[in-house]
Amino acid sequence: MLSMIAIIVLSLLLAYTCHTITRLKRERDSHISNTEQQEALINTLTSEFHTLFLIDAETGMTEAIKLSEKLKQRLPIEKGTQCHYEKMWIGYTSRYIHPDDKELMDRSMPLDNVKRELQDKDEFSGNFKIIDPGSSSVHYFKFYFRNTPNKKSFLLGFINIDSLMADERKRNQMLQKLNDEQAAQIEESNRLNQQLKEYNDIVAAAGLGIWHIFLQDGKLPRMQANDKMMELLGLSGQELSEEDIYANWYDNVLPEAIPSVQNSVQEMLDGKFSENTYKWHHPQKGVIWVRCGGTAVKMPDGGNLVSGYHYDVNDIVMEEQRQKQILEDARHSAVIANEAKTRFLFNMSHDIRTPMNAIIGFTDLLKKNLGDRKRSINYLSKIQTSSEFLLGLINNVLEMARIESGKVVLKEAPGSVTYLHNELAMIYAEEMKKKNINFTHSIEIKNDNILCDAVRVKEVFLNLISNAYKYTFSGGSIDMSVRELPSDRDGYALIRTTITDTGIGMSKDYLPILFEEFSRERTVTENKIEGSGLGMPIVKRLIDLMGGTITVESELGRGTKFVVTLPHPIVTDSVDAPETAEEYYSDILSGKRILLAEDNELNAEIATELLKDADLTVEHAADGNLCVQMLEQAPEGYYDLILMDIQMPNMDGYQATEKIRNLADREKASIPIIAMTANAFDEDRQNALAKGMNGHLAKPIEVPKLLSTLAKILK
Repeated sequence: MLSMIAIIVLSLLLAYTCHTITRLKRERDSHISNTEQQEALINTLTSEFHTLFLIDAETGMTEAIKLSEKLKQRLPIEKGTQCHYEKMWIGYTSRYIHPDDKELMDRSMPLDNVKRELQDKDEFSGNFKIIDPGSSSVHYFKFYFRNTPNKKSFLLGFINIDSLMADERKRNQMLQKLNDEQAAQIEESNRLNQQLKEYNDIVAAAGLGIWHIFLQDGKLPRMQANDKMMELLGLSGQELSEEDIYANWYDNVLPEAIPSVQNSVQEMLDGKFSENTYKWHHPQKGVIWVRCGGTAVKMPDGGNLVSGYHYDVNDIVMEEQRQKQILEDARHSAVIANEAKTRFLFNMSHDIRTPMNAIIGFTDLLKKNLGDRKRSINYLSKIQTSSEFLLGLINNVLEMARIESGKVVLKEAPGSVTYLHNELAMIYAEEMKKKNINFTHSIEIKNDNILCDAVRVKEVFLNLISNAYKYTFSGGSIDMSVRELPSDRDGYALIRTTITDTGIGMSKDYLPILFEEFSRERTVTENKIEGSGLGMPIVKRLIDLMGGTITVESELGRGTKFVVTLPHPIVTDSVDAPETAEEYYSDILSGKRILLAEDNELNAEIATELLKDADLTVEHAADGNLCVQMLEQAPEGYYDLILMDIQMPNMDGYQATEKIRNLADREKASIPIIAMTANAFDEDRQNALAKGMNGHLAKPIEVPKLLSTLAKILK
């Protein structure tokens, strides 16, 4: 029993001993392996890092394995000596670490932090900067922590990476420069693209197409075209080769335009800028006008690049041609007008000289035959007739000038249609009898009282009746009929007056120009009938002014018919026929004293004699200044009225009137003043009234009108 127990115990002791020996052997082998690995690791890191420390993870004791020369000077340790890690690192950190990296190192270097980092990984590293106390320069370093194989210690290595950082800085600087350059290029590209877009927008808005034509020997010409150019060529949306685009343009140049296009291209190839406008066949619009301009440059391959613009100028050219035609028509019209005026002046010269010759001739005969009463009366009658014709001629010229200047204004007043036309008929009735012309007139109207400018209405119909009288031979007939037509305007009477004669008539060719200024038909001069050629234009202008119409029918040798239709406002009140001056002026004028201001002695003499014949007393002042003096020096009420010429030396009629109206003697200042002047237009009458005058008479003096005006004012 004891032996069995001994055997068991002995067996157990033997087993334990074997196990222990095995464990010790394994531990020995492991230690040897770790030591060898650690030495290998230290050797490797010693070759890589200029400074290397071995730190005990438990105690923190630090052994300097390798020290750089500078670090030896900065740390109070030697190679192979030991000190505590915290003491070594805190002293180093506080002295040399760059402020920018102090936080990083304070976080990375403490022993506890290092051990915590190395629990999950065998190594970690980082970069930091130090300040060299000698030069204050900055140096770049790398720190490196590494577990030893047994993980009971770890290694800390340092390496200077200035060169690496310098290279890195250079690389970064180069990258930054490249990035900046690339950004600048992108910005410039964007700017150019924006400018190009704006340019293209402007070009497109201006209707310009841009093209580039490449000309090379042995190759077909080709054209590059922008979108607007493709649109102008009628090729929008089509995928065509550059050769086809060129062919489409050139093949549609009209044959007659090809020489000028080729000349223009040759000028470009010679280095000049050239522009050409020519006809081109558009695929949709047909033949249009286009304008191209450009220049050329030599290419490195020996070819030519011709670049330019193209745009549709059809509207512009057509407008230019229209304006040119208008100018040509205007020039032609001006030539015709000038020719007409030349003929008119020639005829006027003849027509003026004819009555002037008669006046001068019969005046000479009158002087020689004053004793022969019969001859004298005959000569005076012919002098008067010639004078009246000459005055009518001058009046027509002046009237036409006034109408063309727009200075004729209608002065409408209540009047009687019956009285007005009876008066017209009465004026020519005696003359018609003398010429043996059968003159008839009739009136059929509903509204007799109208509003009209009687002077202008008479002027129209006196011209028409006068023409009928002149151009109708003895034995012929003239009829004037007045009818009222239905009016589509409430309150208006539409009066149609028809004047028909059996005179010489007019040719069909002359009728279209009857109402043109200065026109006279050849048959008139051939028949020795006097006239200025202004009567019908005056009639037409006045009828237009009154809102009426005039038509004419005529045939050579058969006579003429004029139809005038005029609208007149209806006057509901009755209108009395005007009195004639002869009915009341004799009693009013007899014994009145007139002060005549007239610088022309001949005019003064004529006026004086006419006024004396009407039983008036006349005193003469040679200018406005004398007129004012004579009035001031005369007794109160001495003069009854002043007849004032306008254009006089020293003081004209307007100035004299203003001075009289400002006299201190209010009786003399209010004396009636009538302008008697050759200034015969309506604006002259308005000026006279505006200056304070009471009336206006135009020269030459018409005695009935003169006496009637004096009587009305003195009454």
